[in-house]
Amino acid sequence: MNTFLKHKLAEIKQMNPSFSIRAFAKKAAISPGAMSEIVQGKRKITQKMAEKIINNLNLNPTERNLFLAEIGLSKLSDLGIKKVSFLSRSQLQFITEGYHFALLSLMKTKDFRNDISWIAQRLNISVERAQLAVNRLVQANLIRIEDGKMLKTKTMISTSDDVKDSYVQASHLDTLKLAKNSLLTDPVNIRDFTYFTFPADPELIPLVKEKIRAFQDEIYALFEGRENTEVYRLAIHFFPQTKKVSDNHQKGDSSERIA
Repeated sequence: MNTFLKHKLAEIKQMNPSFSIRAFAKKAAISPGAMSEIVQGKRKITQKMAEKIINNLNLNPTERNLFLAEIGLSKLSDLGIKKVSFLSRSQLQFITEGYHFALLSLMKTKDFRNDISWIAQRLNISVERAQLAVNRLVQANLIRIEDGKMLKTKTMISTSDDVKDSYVQASHLDTLKLAKNSLLTDPVNIRDFTYFTFPADPELIPLVKEKIRAFQDEIYALFEGRENTEVYRLAIHFFPQTKKVSDNHQKGDSSERIA
């Protein structure tokens, strides 16, 4: 029995009780018969099937790794899928400030220089802070120095999902500071800030989070293979503005968008 897919189907059915295994198979772009046999453990998942399932079910990094581990596929490059490495708390504690992650992305731009002064100028930080960032990333085993050059040790990194952690919170607080600074100083043609407020059913929150992660992956994929020259940070904020009260029976049906 494929435990991961069984749980994934049950998770979707919680939000939509009428969702069938046929609909699940259609979503994954696999025949209903094959999906039924896979869930029951009667059919082995091929690499081609695994790629379809991961891409079409929009599995987040945690789900992707769990799924691949369960079916025994370790050659992610054969699937065209990059392995996601999760940061430990001991790694994250050194690099909560945004310029550490910005440096990792800057290393992938076409004109990157192994020069601390140049890095400091590009990231708008002091030379001392740029050198400290390099030292910390080496300490966290996210880059290594080889023949005077900085090399990344991980292709893609992520923190764990839905786990409250003080270091992750510190990193998000730093993102909010960066966003505030961009809002006040950057021209509108090189940044985008929008939000809208709407009535929501809390039961759909897991689905919304799934779609947000899929959207992030989609945006990232747009820039893969291009000669990128700048580093951007995409931050999506989705949070409640109401608190539950026993005597609140009002319902709303409008939304407000701010651009």
